[in-house]
Amino acid sequence: MVAGHTEDHRLLWPYDNNDGRFKETPFNIFALVLARTVGDFIEQCLFASTLKQQFQYAKLFIYWRNDRPYKKHVVSMMPNLTYNWSVQGENSLPLDSFDNAGHRPLRVQSQPWYDMGCDAPDLVLTPKMMQCTMLPSFPSLARFSMAPEQQDRLGARLMECGVDPNRWFCVLHYREPNYNFRKFASAKRDFDPEQAIAVTRHVTQSLGGQVVRIGHPGMAPFPNIPGFIDLSSEEDGFQLHAHAVSRSRFFLELSSSGPMSLALLFGVPVARCNCVGVWGPVEAHSLVLPKHIRRPDGRLMSPAEMMEERVIHDTVMSRLLEEQGYSFVPNSLEELKAVAKDMVATTSDCPGWRVPSIPAPTTPTNKFQWPLPHSMKHKIASYPELAGSVE
Repeated sequence: MVAGHTEDHRLLWPYDNNDGRFKETPFNIFALVLARTVGDFIEQCLFASTLKQQFQYAKLFIYWRNDRPYKKHVVSMMPNLTYNWSVQGENSLPLDSFDNAGHRPLRVQSQPWYDMGCDAPDLVLTPKMMQCTMLPSFPSLARFSMAPEQQDRLGARLMECGVDPNRWFCVLHYREPNYNFRKFASAKRDFDPEQAIAVTRHVTQSLGGQVVRIGHPGMAPFPNIPGFIDLSSEEDGFQLHAHAVSRSRFFLELSSSGPMSLALLFGVPVARCNCVGVWGPVEAHSLVLPKHIRRPDGRLMSPAEMMEERVIHDTVMSRLLEEQGYSFVPNSLEELKAVAKDMVATTSDCPGWRVPSIPAPTTPTNKFQWPLPHSMKHKIASYPELAGSVE
């Protein structure tokens, strides 16, 4: 410190970096949350909210396109959010909005854009920077939540739909072949509803739980199974789906699909089956059961081989390996039952509806490493004794 200068004087010096240590000079983060698919959008919001926690004093601004009905609900649950700017139609954010020396476009000269520092970010997060594979590298993740009165209303609605408040339940989701709302989606992620019915019977009849299905209207109807509750046909049901996930014992995903990311927002363990990749969950109590890969000679690769040779990804398969004779093989029904059983054992501390927990507080370091490492906390499931049941 220069003699005669106080810490307060330091804050008046305009060229000091805003490093997040001082309330008067917060670290301004501007996140371009541009994803359109539900999973990617959720994960980008989670990344931005979590990064803000690394600073003692920070502001988080997000820019997003209000082109999907679920987006406003995700944004409404975000913690650590200072200001969000949404656009519709073909409107977009002009880069001149960040000209903090003046001469800004007239159409963005509105409060509170300038007064809060939106036009002077210390960091601009692009979609490519907010990768889900980096999320496990944070010491703890931001926790999303709804207003208490909203939770009460949605909890009552779950009971009206038939969920027993005195028994635990898991949330079930998978991608059906009739889902046509996402262009260019990979058919390798589709799942047979008949197997979903069999897994549901296993959870309700053998494991003693309830199964709450979420998804899009038009999913295949299930037979009458005691303990099965279908929320997929609920009109504008996103908030109800999200609340069900937050109170579930675990999320049981039978094929890779975006709604699984809701579990990441509430700290709910995930069982991700039939994966065409090994990423997704963010904590240690979760499991990933990848699809099998059959070599050209007919032999199934082990999970260790798939990881070592870096072939477990649908893009790698479709662009490089299929023409060489490799193919994905779905998990067997017995493997799916084994995953559900393991998840019940892993989540034994949740015998009823999950009580939303508060994550351990993050100690701000006022800095972060970039790029963040791609890391993994969850386990890769493998059932060699059931390999014979794979077709």
